[in-house]
Amino acid sequence: MSTRPTSSRRRADATPSRLTAATTTSPLLLCDHLIALAQEADRAGYPTTAAHLVALVDGMFDEPRLLR
Repeated sequence: MSTRPTSSRRRADATPSRLTAATTTSPLLLCDHLIALAQEADRAGYPTTAAHLVALVDGMFDEPRLLR
């Protein structure tokens, strides 16, 4: 049972703050988080998931392909 009063809980339909909506995440920071998740997945025995996360990081900095 929660000790926090019900009124202090965030409403499910509450909109995000302007600061949250206006900020962008650095691609390097995102890659760092993905690598950390890949390491955790590998330690937990999920090598395929770890390889997929590393492939996502690798693909983030590939040059975009031109569509014909």
